[in-house]
Amino acid sequence: MDKEAERLGVVGFDEDGRVRGTAKTVPTDGPCVDGLVLKPAVHQVAGHGQYDGRPGPLVDDSGRKFFKPLKEGDYRADREIDFYRKIQQDEIIPSHVKTFFPSFFGTKDLPSVNGKDSERHGAMENLTFGFKHPSVVDIKIGYTNCYPEASEDYNKKQIEKDQKTTSGAVGFRISGMQIYDSSGTMWRSERSWLRRMDVEMIRPSMERYVSSNPFSVSPDSVYAALVYGGPHGVLAQLRKLEEWFRTQTSYRFRSTSLLIIYESSTAGGIEAEAKVSVKLVDFAHALDGNSIDENFLGGLQSFMSIISSILEGST
Repeated sequence: MDKEAERLGVVGFDEDGRVRGTAKTVPTDGPCVDGLVLKPAVHQVAGHGQYDGRPGPLVDDSGRKFFKPLKEGDYRADREIDFYRKIQQDEIIPSHVKTFFPSFFGTKDLPSVNGKDSERHGAMENLTFGFKHPSVVDIKIGYTNCYPEASEDYNKKQIEKDQKTTSGAVGFRISGMQIYDSSGTMWRSERSWLRRMDVEMIRPSMERYVSSNPFSVSPDSVYAALVYGGPHGVLAQLRKLEEWFRTQTSYRFRSTSLLIIYESSTAGGIEAEAKVSVKLVDFAHALDGNSIDENFLGGLQSFMSIISSILEGST
């Protein structure tokens, strides 16, 4: 394998010389609860269950609900549940901003991975429902994920992570990515690729995300204008979110991600349309605030500048 292919996170070449990406094997069955068959959330690209061997989230057989494991006794789990409930009841947040937060349906006890015990799960909207081949990227926003209320050990680890990743330099990092090519084959980021991610790799990675040939060492970025641009594209949605963060002082977001999802639709080989979704996820470290969240706002604006530069280059 050449060094460029290795840097891009691929694992080799096929017989035609095309770059191959990683293929992740996931189980297809799960526990049955109240008549519902629960299955692994196969489109999850970051978080528990991806790289750490811990139990990951589940979806019901309808595909509409997403069940996130909540470790019993973990204050972060309680904080996330409290945050969802607070957001739902907060009448100050504009309705168009609330659409950036997944719908929350409370908690539910589900069988644990050992099949004997039960474990509390947060039940929420499955953000990939309605997508057949969702291309997904998880962007962790913020220059730092430290906060005063955390323990000294926690903040020390976060500082080290921020300095090792692109968070400290540009205010965000790519936590996971999967991309479907024009044939419906999925490319997915490896953990080693994410760890190697530096500032110079960010723009090429986000160009790869909107390419019809993500396995190639020269991705085409043909969906850039369709996904990132336009009145309903990623940049237009992020501008609405940015407008709120410029004034909101009620919340501070740490370790919160932007989850961007799209699926392209072709007709006769010509791109017809794209379904694009931008959401905020992961609120275990969301706190009450009393000033503008400059940490999140700055990281969001930094990410928006990358998207803008890609759009400018695609025109």
